Amino acid sequence: MEKKAFVTGGTGFVGFYVVKSLIKGGVKVCSLIRDSSRESSVQRLHSLGAQLVTGDLLEPDSYAHVLKDVSYVFHCAALHKIWTRDVNLLYRTNVNATRMLLELAARQNVEQFVYTSSIKTIGLLPGKGPSDETVRYNLWEQDTDYGKTKHLAEEFLLNSDSQVLIKILNPSTVIGPGDESLTPMMRIISDFLQGKVKVSINTSTGFVDAEDVGWAHFLALEKAKPKQRYILNAVNWTMDELFALLSQYTQIPAPRFKVPYCLAYPVAYVSLAMSAVTKDEPVVIPHSLNIARKMPSYNGKKAARELGIQYRDVRLSLKETVEWLQHHQGR
Repeated sequence: MEKKAFVTGGTGFVGFYVVKSLIKGGVKVCSLIRDSSRESSVQRLHSLGAQLVTGDLLEPDSYAHVLKDVSYVFHCAALHKIWTRDVNLLYRTNVNATRMLLELAARQNVEQFVYTSSIKTIGLLPGKGPSDETVRYNLWEQDTDYGKTKHLAEEFLLNSDSQVLIKILNPSTVIGPGDESLTPMMRIISDFLQGKVKVSINTSTGFVDAEDVGWAHFLALEKAKPKQRYILNAVNWTMDELFALLSQYTQIPAPRFKVPYCLAYPVAYVSLAMSAVTKDEPVVIPHSLNIARKMPSYNGKKAARELGIQYRDVRLSLKETVEWLQHHQGR
């Protein structure tokens, strides 16, 4: 009998690739959408053959009936905001909804709960090489509220006594075509293509192809060990390396001026203060700089070894992303 999965966040960037991979792997998919979901995102799910159910992540009764014949829950939905005026909504969406969904899955005798976490929940050890899954979160006093909510949700799952098998995946910065909502890094790339990026900063992070992230979710059903974390990361780049590649693909000059942190912090505090008045999103916030200056890097070898992921060359992923953004922006 064909197994069925319930996917939250299917209209999002990562969620779409998860739905695509599950269907490719022979799993029937029912994806939660909202009344306000972007029509183009809904149509993409339709084109894959996914069943759609309209509901609200924060109101389990709106989709509880679907879980009666579901074997797997893939919780990809999250409010991905580095800054927001409504911090309570961030915590309710990223933490409370995770708890409610697991409790509902347990009541409906779901077999597995696969959670799309983040490298934001992985601790950092500056100067000691890339962090792996053994490095516990050590950033609470310095982190953004988004990072804190992902950590709290993950900790709840790791400490849960639920009978549902819980699998946790921690993607780094996901690169690939189709990010219509523009996650923070995708916004930087989009701004670069429009000639808006004039300065850089000394930091780094991990990158991984969107197709690899989607396929890792499918592989996790059979190969991931319960209550263990799996970092999905193919390569670590500095911002200079990222901009050099973007310049190579577009002939747009990479920024030459690197803002020192002693100047970046005052700008961040002023930007944050102004946002309280203008209600606009700040250009940068101090908490983001706290993490950036630690030069984050990550080790994704465990997922390659245990899940069997063969990471794609992210340079190709980045080039495809540039081409998609150029077309999407009408360039």
